Amino acid sequence: MKGQSFYVWQPLLGFALLAVFCSLAPSPANAYKCEPSRQGVEPSWVQAFGKNSEPLSIYGYAQLVPNRRQSLAELRSELKSLALADLALNIQADVTSSITSQQQFTNNSEQQRTEILSAAKTSLRVFDLSLDTFINERTCSAFGRVRFSRGDVPFAISVAEIRRFASRLEGSELSLREIRKIEELILNLEKTAISGSASAKSQLNAFKPELAQIRMRAIEVEAGLQLANLAQLNAHPDEQLEFIDRLLLNLEMLEASAPLTRNQLDGRQAAEERKLEINSVLGSNIISVYWDKKNEPLDSALKTFLEENRATFWRPQGVYDETKFISISSDYKISRNIIFEVNTQTSRKFGIDEVEIQLQMRYLGEGWGTPPRTNSINTKAIGRPIDNDTIANKIKTTIEGAL
Repeated sequence: MKGQSFYVWQPLLGFALLAVFCSLAPSPANAYKCEPSRQGVEPSWVQAFGKNSEPLSIYGYAQLVPNRRQSLAELRSELKSLALADLALNIQADVTSSITSQQQFTNNSEQQRTEILSAAKTSLRVFDLSLDTFINERTCSAFGRVRFSRGDVPFAISVAEIRRFASRLEGSELSLREIRKIEELILNLEKTAISGSASAKSQLNAFKPELAQIRMRAIEVEAGLQLANLAQLNAHPDEQLEFIDRLLLNLEMLEASAPLTRNQLDGRQAAEERKLEINSVLGSNIISVYWDKKNEPLDSALKTFLEENRATFWRPQGVYDETKFISISSDYKISRNIIFEVNTQTSRKFGIDEVEIQLQMRYLGEGWGTPPRTNSINTKAIGRPIDNDTIANKIKTTIEGAL
């Protein structure tokens, strides 16, 4: 009998489990159900559904058939999502030509339209757009519409451009030239807010704290790139001074918000020294000199000579040929230049090395009075044995005597 009672109760147990399962499922009471008797007056915008001919506003539309278990809130949420996507597409199609100036980093027109679409999608969220809805109870179709001011489109695009810029900052994808466009982007953002609606102006005020963070991050990234390029800086002196002044300003702004790192402090000192060197050489009476560094004794001799006579002689950085040397000397407004050359020939007599040295100095530029344009000096270094240091010392002594 006990076994039979189990089989008797088994169906009852199944019905009980089914009842529990049904109670956990979404209640049909919460689902929207169309009722023809509730049909209301159709708003005028439904008759113009899908059109965008108004001069001041642009619309995004959506149409759905309510799902069997979909609540009214869920229906409205889905309508709004679809309407926003449609609005982004309509912005793309309708205002491509009018917002060309907002696309700072785009040249190709097809890419530009893609950028506009992406910008519209990502920046519409800065506005709290209301949703108009209507449900046709007879056909059980739901319609939705969102409205956006045409005058606010440039502002929305500008917000998206700055946020895309911020994203690329974190990915270290920007060059120095691109980083410096942050001020241009911010200025453009402010202009588009002024010409936009009250909502755009309000959004700009709300966006300012985030904007300040992006600007400070741009300064930090720019300073990092500048410090990395400072040692290799080799341009017109005016450009170098502009580069250094901007670097020092960036470091000053960073220091105002937090202590500088050791690398930043060292970089600032190097930048200040470089600026001092440029200003001391630019347009001065200093003599610029050049020689081929591949000749080790000549290179050693002239390095020592320049170190001891820094106030009178100077070699430009990053110069590897005579043409570049002459060009840079001209950029620094230096009127007197010397190019050094040396030839050596070694021989041995009675176990003693003798090195015949022919030193040539070519004088370029004005202000030399009436010296020979080329001065050749023959001398000799002797040693047992002889090394490069001995030869370099002899070359240095000869140069000192000639100059």
